[in-house]
Amino acid sequence: MQGKDVTLQQADKDIQRAVVTMLHLKLRSGSTPIELKRFVAACVSHAISSHKPSKQGQMIWLYQIARVLRTWHLETRYLTESGQPRPLMLSGSNGLRSLIRSNFPQQRVNLVLETMRRNGLIRRRKTGYWIPTSRYARTPRPTVELLSHFAEGVSRFAETVGKNTATRRKGDLLLERAAQVSDLPRKDAKEFRKFVQAQGMAFLTAVDDWLESRSHAKPRRRDDVCNAGVFTFAFIDDLNAKNKTKSVLF
Repeated sequence: MQGKDVTLQQADKDIQRAVVTMLHLKLRSGSTPIELKRFVAACVSHAISSHKPSKQGQMIWLYQIARVLRTWHLETRYLTESGQPRPLMLSGSNGLRSLIRSNFPQQRVNLVLETMRRNGLIRRRKTGYWIPTSRYARTPRPTVELLSHFAEGVSRFAETVGKNTATRRKGDLLLERAAQVSDLPRKDAKEFRKFVQAQGMAFLTAVDDWLESRSHAKPRRRDDVCNAGVFTFAFIDDLNAKNKTKSVLF
């Protein structure tokens, strides 16, 4: 099966899990099956009416590309004496292609390289060497991978809420917190973005380091491992439109 087909199937599974989880919570909160069906029908109609078709770019492999950047920023062979990412030639034993091959199969190298270049994750100096523009990968346009990432985040959040409301043991509770005000001065919106970006990256880096330090063990069975992680995001009203909210994913 082709990689794109596998990704589409995974995106469908993630979206279905997110939708089913939220609808299940709606039933638990008191909605009847008839009310739920009406609600779903209204949501589908609204989504179709508000949809604006656009061209979809090539696929972006978010988590894997993030690992390429991580390797570039952490492994000694890719660092300068000052600990900064070393500029890399395209080829060679420790070149950019070799770095990508350490995280992807050979047949994916060109696709990953083009995806990183097109999305501004790397840039080529006049000397011919390539450097990363950021330690973290982000998706600047709607793709199947971004849709799957978003759906998984929504479903994971809904699952955490459901588990936290069902358990009676404090030790089983998972992190689920929020901070929000409804009267932030508009003049402070830019500062809020900068503050949350810095704090969020510090938090994610700490969690990522903790997870990565434990994720490379070789368990005997698949049952010996599990998915674990965090999704963080900030939100702020769209200052260019009334009664609209824009969410920003880190």
